[in-house]
Amino acid sequence: MKILILHLSDIHFKAKEDIILNRVENIKNVINKYANDISGCFTVVSGDIAFSGNSGEYLIARGFFDNLEERLKTINNSIYIKYIMVPGNHDCNFKNDNNVRKILIENMTQKVNSLNDCSIINTCTSTQKEFFEFLKPYSSTKDFQDFKALYYKQNITLGYYKIQFNCYNTAWMSQKDEKQHQIIFPIDLIKTNNDKFDIVLSVFHHPYSWFEIENGKNFQKYAEQTSDIILTGHEHDLGQKTQSKITGEKNEYIEGGILQGNVDNKNSEFNVLIVDLKEKKQKVIQYIWKNDFYSEKDNTDWLPFVRSKFLQKHEFKNNDTFVSYLIDPGANFTHPKKGNLNLNDIFIYPNLKEMNPEGK
Repeated sequence: MKILILHLSDIHFKAKEDIILNRVENIKNVINKYANDISGCFTVVSGDIAFSGNSGEYLIARGFFDNLEERLKTINNSIYIKYIMVPGNHDCNFKNDNNVRKILIENMTQKVNSLNDCSIINTCTSTQKEFFEFLKPYSSTKDFQDFKALYYKQNITLGYYKIQFNCYNTAWMSQKDEKQHQIIFPIDLIKTNNDKFDIVLSVFHHPYSWFEIENGKNFQKYAEQTSDIILTGHEHDLGQKTQSKITGEKNEYIEGGILQGNVDNKNSEFNVLIVDLKEKKQKVIQYIWKNDFYSEKDNTDWLPFVRSKFLQKHEFKNNDTFVSYLIDPGANFTHPKKGNLNLNDIFIYPNLKEMNPEGK
């Protein structure tokens, strides 16, 4: 089974006259090249959706993404379509900034290990209120208070493959005049569980050079141990690289270019990543706007998709034949939007909720 990642970044929606609004069909035409054998299309946006983080800009963004989804559905109505989004520094509305937030940020760098007060997190993410309201229709998480404003995830099952997206809000303490080595991320507060997924992708806006040095090293180690593929943005530098460690661990990094600069800026780039989960191979294609359409800037050959060694520890995997047997419902059930159904499509697990009534 193949999945396609459409990696967009740094869109900076600002006005109804934005150039990118007229290029939805062009983006769809790129995806159309690969749509015949794609089971899932994930549009991953690694930050800076808006220009200044206000609700009017997100209204324009919603129109863009809804239009893109409708165009993608015309390619193949059976393809699973999902948006994965994280905020960037431009997704902070600094009109909502205040002196309390500024003082907290100024004094936070040395206290990252003791950051466990939800009121601090909620104050620092108050500039992202409009972003999280925009995000709700696209996310399985609806409440972005407390620690969920820093980290949220999307878990998806396609057939008998399980996919996880880890979403990190590295812009939670962004400032208007942002400089390198000023960001910290409290990784001790984040708990991930990756050992049951066939692929784990992590998405965040800022590359490690924007973190406080020691915290950046710790965050990098954490991200690489809990991810197969890592997607970033912010620096407007389209790229792809494989990070290898002496221990044998490997991670694929996909760096986002700028999809749209200023209103009159015609520079526009994005990535397409295709992963064949069954054959365990992957391919990255970079696209750039040229001569009124998106053309290939660079691409890789089909390369092996090698999972992070850390994620494979103590993991037992059934082979495809036995998994097919396990999820066979025993009869031919079909659905107009998918075709043949398996047990994962129709079996409903008990809906359990952990409750702790006060005083009980």
